Amino acid sequence: MAAAAAEEEGEENLMPQEEGMVALRSQEGVDFVVPSEEARLSMFLHRRIELDPDNYFVPADGDETKYTPILLRSIRAEVLSKVLEYCKQSYASCRWDGAHHLNHNETLYDLILASDYLEVHRLLDLSCQTLANKIKGKSPREIGNILNITGVFAPELNEEHSSRCCTTNMVTAAMEVISKKKPSVNQELKLAEKALQALDVVRRQEFTAYDPVLRRLKRNRVDIFNLAFFDIYKETSFSRGPQLHKITPMHESVVRSCVNVIYIKDFDCNSLLVICLKIVKGY
Repeated sequence: MAAAAAEEEGEENLMPQEEGMVALRSQEGVDFVVPSEEARLSMFLHRRIELDPDNYFVPADGDETKYTPILLRSIRAEVLSKVLEYCKQSYASCRWDGAHHLNHNETLYDLILASDYLEVHRLLDLSCQTLANKIKGKSPREIGNILNITGVFAPELNEEHSSRCCTTNMVTAAMEVISKKKPSVNQELKLAEKALQALDVVRRQEFTAYDPVLRRLKRNRVDIFNLAFFDIYKETSFSRGPQLHKITPMHESVVRSCVNVIYIKDFDCNSLLVICLKIVKGY
């Protein structure tokens, strides 16, 4: 996969031997001091270390006034410890005995989001593939049940919808409910939000590739909104739609965050140009 290629490319440069220790600080302010060669399995941490190694390396005497922990405000200590355990075992033997963590949905979501943020590519591949296998071939309603999202949707959205509106309604309802953050369902909303974010990462992995020039994974499609229930492979017939100024938006944030991307198969350049001109001129 793309992530594997990312780590194999320049592996020697990313993992120098006996370089020193670096400190990482979790969301709650818990510090983890780890060997830099293990931390560098995270491309995010690798870049941070390279920016200012003198500042981030822990001196031999442990003097806290001589180094700065790398702040990871979006990752809880419990999750960070699991990611670092993966890095430690993977660096030592390319094996990980923590695969059982992937059996628990919320832990799986945490690992997907943390490994995506930290760019621990092989852990991201493993966790995303685990979630992708769980939902393969499932309908939006079935995915909602598997990922514990169902409880936050309006009752009518737990039933099968036509292909025209099911995806849009699921995403819109999730955005609306999660944004309200009602105290009585905070835990459920928190879990649903994680599930939607994790599924979004999994979907984006389908169009992500390693860029050897930038030395990082890059997405090759427009991806400015949550793709959790968006079918990127769905095809439709070519036809004129309603005028944009006459469309009543279902949800203002959806309209602000979305863009239509048109890909036309089996058309030569001249035919495509004629179609575009007709659309612009209003024929």
